[in-house]
Amino acid sequence: MSLKHWIPLLILIVAVGIGAVAMNSSSTTSFHDTAPTVYQISAGGFSLILPDDWMISSASANPWGVEYYVGPAPLTDGMNSYVLVADVSLHDTPAEIERLRQQWASASVSVSAAQIDERPATHVQITLEDGSILDHYLVENSGSLYSLWFHEADSLSTRHDILNNFRFIES
Repeated sequence: MSLKHWIPLLILIVAVGIGAVAMNSSSTTSFHDTAPTVYQISAGGFSLILPDDWMISSASANPWGVEYYVGPAPLTDGMNSYVLVADVSLHDTPAEIERLRQQWASASVSVSAAQIDERPATHVQITLEDGSILDHYLVENSGSLYSLWFHEADSLSTRHDILNNFRFIES
Protein backbone atom coordinates (compact mmCIF):
# COMPACT_ATOMS: atom_id res chain seq x y z
CA MET A 1 0.00 0.00 0.00
CA SER A 2 1.44 3.38 -0.96
CA LEU A 3 1.81 6.38 1.34
CA LYS A 4 -1.11 8.21 -0.30
CA HIS A 5 -3.39 5.31 0.74
CA TRP A 6 -2.13 5.39 4.37
CA ILE A 7 -2.84 9.12 4.88
CA PRO A 8 -6.67 8.83 4.63
CA LEU A 9 -6.54 5.76 6.88
CA LEU A 10 -4.47 7.65 9.49
CA ILE A 11 -6.86 10.60 9.32
CA LEU A 12 -9.79 8.23 9.86
CA ILE A 13 -8.09 6.55 12.86
CA VAL A 14 -7.28 9.92 14.47
CA ALA A 15 -10.85 11.18 13.90
CA VAL A 16 -12.37 8.05 15.45
CA GLY A 17 -10.00 8.36 18.42
CA ILE A 18 -10.92 12.02 18.97
CA GLY A 19 -14.63 11.17 18.73
CA ALA A 20 -14.26 8.39 21.33
CA VAL A 21 -12.50 10.74 23.75
CA ALA A 22 -15.18 13.41 23.24
CA MET A 23 -17.98 10.87 23.87
CA ASN A 24 -16.33 9.63 27.07
CA SER A 25 -15.75 13.12 28.46
CA SER A 26 -19.29 14.29 27.71
CA SER A 27 -20.86 11.30 29.47
CA THR A 28 -19.49 12.31 32.88
CA THR A 29 -21.68 14.51 35.01
CA SER A 30 -20.38 17.57 36.84
CA PHE A 31 -21.78 20.71 38.45
CA HIS A 32 -21.74 22.43 35.04
CA ASP A 33 -23.41 19.66 33.03
CA THR A 34 -26.85 20.25 34.51
CA ALA A 35 -28.76 23.48 34.92
CA PRO A 36 -27.80 24.63 38.43
CA THR A 37 -30.41 26.21 40.67
CA VAL A 38 -29.92 29.76 41.98
CA TYR A 39 -31.22 30.31 45.51
CA GLN A 40 -31.76 33.87 46.74
CA ILE A 41 -32.02 34.00 50.52
CA SER A 42 -33.05 37.63 51.04
CA ALA A 43 -33.46 37.26 54.82
CA GLY A 44 -29.93 35.85 55.03
CA GLY A 45 -28.48 38.44 52.67
CA PHE A 46 -26.97 36.00 50.17
CA SER A 47 -27.53 33.98 47.05
CA LEU A 48 -25.81 30.84 45.89
CA ILE A 49 -25.92 28.37 43.07
CA LEU A 50 -26.25 24.71 43.98
CA PRO A 51 -25.94 21.56 41.89
CA ASP A 52 -29.19 20.28 40.43
CA ASP A 53 -29.54 17.49 43.01
CA TRP A 54 -28.92 19.80 46.00
CA MET A 55 -31.35 21.91 47.99
CA ILE A 56 -31.32 24.46 50.81
CA SER A 57 -33.39 24.30 54.00
CA SER A 58 -35.44 27.08 55.45
CA ALA A 59 -33.82 29.11 58.20
CA SER A 60 -33.24 27.43 61.53
CA ALA A 61 -32.08 29.21 64.68
CA ASN A 62 -28.88 28.11 66.35
CA PRO A 63 -27.05 29.63 69.37
CA TRP A 64 -24.92 31.87 67.11
CA GLY A 65 -27.39 32.90 64.44
CA VAL A 66 -29.50 31.57 61.61
CA GLU A 67 -28.44 28.41 59.81
CA TYR A 68 -29.33 27.07 56.35
CA TYR A 69 -28.46 23.45 55.53
CA VAL A 70 -27.38 22.73 51.97
CA GLY A 71 -26.79 19.44 50.22
CA PRO A 72 -28.48 16.47 48.62
CA ALA A 73 -31.84 15.46 50.13
CA PRO A 74 -32.64 14.58 52.82
CA LEU A 75 -31.12 17.50 54.70
CA THR A 76 -30.07 16.46 58.21
CA ASP A 77 -28.28 18.34 60.99
CA GLY A 78 -24.69 17.15 61.20
CA MET A 79 -24.81 15.38 57.84
CA ASN A 80 -24.96 18.34 55.47
CA SER A 81 -23.06 21.46 54.66
CA TYR A 82 -24.47 24.73 55.90
CA VAL A 83 -24.39 28.51 55.75
CA LEU A 84 -24.58 30.19 59.15
CA VAL A 85 -25.36 33.90 59.37
CA ALA A 86 -24.37 35.33 62.77
CA ASP A 87 -24.28 38.82 64.24
CA VAL A 88 -20.59 39.75 64.03
CA SER A 89 -20.75 41.58 67.37
CA LEU A 90 -21.66 38.26 69.04
CA HIS A 91 -19.64 35.84 66.93
CA ASP A 92 -16.66 37.10 64.94
CA THR A 93 -13.96 35.44 62.85
CA PRO A 94 -11.25 35.15 65.56
CA ALA A 95 -13.76 33.65 68.01
CA GLU A 96 -14.95 31.12 65.42
CA ILE A 97 -11.37 30.12 64.53
CA GLU A 98 -10.62 29.55 68.22
CA ARG A 99 -13.84 27.55 68.67
CA LEU A 100 -12.90 25.32 65.71
CA ARG A 101 -9.36 24.80 67.05
CA GLN A 102 -10.79 23.66 70.39
CA GLN A 103 -13.52 21.51 68.83
CA TRP A 104 -11.07 19.76 66.51
CA ALA A 105 -8.07 19.65 68.89
CA SER A 106 -7.15 16.11 67.78
CA ALA A 107 -7.14 17.09 64.08
CA SER A 108 -4.79 19.22 62.03
CA VAL A 109 -6.28 22.72 61.72
CA SER A 110 -4.82 25.21 59.26
CA VAL A 111 -5.91 28.78 58.60
CA SER A 112 -5.33 30.69 55.36
CA ALA A 113 -6.61 33.72 53.50
CA ALA A 114 -9.40 33.28 50.98
CA GLN A 115 -11.89 35.41 49.08
CA ILE A 116 -15.67 35.12 48.77
CA ASP A 117 -17.61 37.44 46.48
CA GLU A 118 -14.53 39.67 46.19
CA ARG A 119 -14.32 40.10 49.97
CA PRO A 120 -11.47 38.93 52.21
CA ALA A 121 -12.34 35.66 53.90
CA THR A 122 -10.69 33.06 56.10
CA HIS A 123 -10.40 29.40 55.13
CA VAL A 124 -10.14 26.98 58.05
CA GLN A 125 -9.18 23.52 56.80
CA ILE A 126 -9.54 20.62 59.21
CA THR A 127 -7.75 17.40 58.28
CA LEU A 128 -8.99 14.41 60.24
CA GLU A 129 -6.82 11.42 61.19
CA ASP A 130 -8.34 9.35 58.36
CA GLY A 131 -7.34 12.03 55.83
CA SER A 132 -10.85 13.46 55.40
CA ILE A 133 -10.88 17.21 54.88
CA LEU A 134 -13.48 19.57 56.29
CA ASP A 135 -13.58 23.08 54.83
CA HIS A 136 -14.90 26.04 56.75
CA TYR A 137 -14.99 29.54 55.24
CA LEU A 138 -15.61 32.71 57.24
CA VAL A 139 -16.43 36.09 55.72
CA GLU A 140 -17.80 39.22 57.34
CA ASN A 141 -20.28 41.41 55.48
CA SER A 142 -22.64 44.19 56.61
CA GLY A 143 -22.39 43.38 60.33
CA SER A 144 -22.79 39.62 59.87
CA LEU A 145 -20.35 36.74 59.97
CA TYR A 146 -21.08 34.21 57.23
CA SER A 147 -19.80 30.77 58.05
CA LEU A 148 -19.82 28.28 55.17
CA TRP A 149 -19.18 24.72 56.28
CA PHE A 150 -18.65 21.85 53.88
CA HIS A 151 -19.22 18.29 55.04
CA GLU A 152 -16.44 15.83 54.21
CA ALA A 153 -18.67 13.91 51.78
CA ASP A 154 -19.05 16.95 49.51
CA SER A 155 -16.65 16.85 46.58
CA LEU A 156 -13.90 19.45 46.31
CA SER A 157 -15.14 20.60 42.91
CA THR A 158 -18.65 21.11 44.30
CA ARG A 159 -17.24 23.11 47.22
CA HIS A 160 -15.29 25.36 44.88
CA ASP A 161 -18.25 25.83 42.53
CA ILE A 162 -20.52 26.87 45.40
CA LEU A 163 -17.92 29.28 46.83
CA ASN A 164 -17.23 30.81 43.43
CA ASN A 165 -20.96 31.46 42.96
CA PHE A 166 -21.77 32.70 46.49
CA ARG A 167 -22.97 36.32 46.37
CA PHE A 168 -24.05 38.85 48.97
CA ILE A 169 -27.37 40.56 48.45
CA GLU A 170 -27.04 44.22 49.33
CA SER A 171 -30.10 45.76 50.96
